[in-house]
Amino acid sequence: MAEKDKRIIQLEQYINKSNTKKVVLDKSPESLIPLWEWFEKRIEFEERSEEEMADLINGKPEWMQEIILQNTKKMTLLTMALTDDIASYFGETIIKNNPTIRWGYLLRPLKLDGVKQPILLGFINDVSMNPRGILHVCVLRCSRHRNKNELY
Repeated sequence: MAEKDKRIIQLEQYINKSNTKKVVLDKSPESLIPLWEWFEKRIEFEERSEEEMADLINGKPEWMQEIILQNTKKMTLLTMALTDDIASYFGETIIKNNPTIRWGYLLRPLKLDGVKQPILLGFINDVSMNPRGILHVCVLRCSRHRNKNELY
């Protein structure tokens, strides 16, 4: 989190180095559209190794193993790195446009998505939001169909 502002600047520079249409990361909700348009063209998956698949199913019930074995692909390292940086920018965009929202951490319950990770707090009814989890879902949905407004 200490590096998030620096990483967002680097992300914008990286995008504009390889993009003909300039993308400005000004933390406006509308900036999420060209950012996602750029990113969804670069999302890549690769096959998991047999060892990775074995690790994933180890100790899981048989019904769950069947589901896991159907998904043999994973995001590439570059896609994961970009996803993390875009998640930080997404969170910062939400914070800038909603004064009650802030970064925070939850330590419990341990089974909660995003526990011990930077998440957004301050929503109504103590709801929290994990920007990394949101980005992960958007990436997976993008593998089925593209939508330039996915993140927006």
